Amino acid sequence: MLKFRPMINPVRLSIARHPIFRLERRRVHWAAGNTDYLPSALRWVGLSCLLIVGFSWLAEAVAARNSVAPYPEAWQGDILILAFGLVSLAGLLLDFACLVLAGGAINREITSGRWILLCLTPLSDESIMQAKHAGVRLRCWPWLHVLVGMRCGIGVLLVLWGLDELRYVSALEAFLAIGLFMLAVVPYVIEPFWRIEAMTTAGLFFSTLNRTTTLTVLTAALGLFALWLAQAVFVGSVSYAVLLTLNTLYESLTEFRGLWVTFLFTGLTVGCFWLLNYGFYEQLERRSWRRLLRRLARFDV
Repeated sequence: MLKFRPMINPVRLSIARHPIFRLERRRVHWAAGNTDYLPSALRWVGLSCLLIVGFSWLAEAVAARNSVAPYPEAWQGDILILAFGLVSLAGLLLDFACLVLAGGAINREITSGRWILLCLTPLSDESIMQAKHAGVRLRCWPWLHVLVGMRCGIGVLLVLWGLDELRYVSALEAFLAIGLFMLAVVPYVIEPFWRIEAMTTAGLFFSTLNRTTTLTVLTAALGLFALWLAQAVFVGSVSYAVLLTLNTLYESLTEFRGLWVTFLFTGLTVGCFWLLNYGFYEQLERRSWRRLLRRLARFDV
């Protein structure tokens, strides 16, 4: 089942009462004494969305003023690529921040001697890790919504710059184009919520392997490279196989080929791509969580 709960609140009600999470929440200045995170999230999303849209419009105005192009739309593609690059860089930084913040969650307790005291309490290892996991997500909560807002800005730019094209097509073509746009952009906007769950869990597992800050940062950098490479290989190879299969099937349906068939096959391709990404994050989170609990159970940390 897709995870929509973390989009509204980063913690469950049961974890919010956990003593470890209460301690973690007091360390986050904006969350101390705050239990309603939705207004802050909407504010961060709105500001970052306006930032991307305003930056793109300003870049378009400057490019149109200083170029010989007869119309400003000539620069829209380059500006969109630049904005997409900035959003991708922000996503990379968010992943690195998740791994670094989670990477110090457990080894800090071990090196300070507090982990032995936690083991003497009636709290289970799993509940402690759930509280630590929620605390790391809470630290990344503002930057997560900044990234979501930036991706919303990309979607707004695509809508504003693509409205003129819909005037020259039929109502059916416009409806299908809007459907494909929603199928592609909505998962693109909410994908960071899936990613932060998986990255923080992987960071907690990495935290059991390190004892110093230097090793934490190094492990986060190498782990980020390995995870992005694994995701690119898995999603890219399976998506390519699915695309070849659907393309072969589409070419064989020459007598039934039409607008609806093209829409169906394109939608299946886009949907498979996002489902593969979600499946990768889900498996990464589950495997990291199992390895984390197994390592803590052996107390070989």
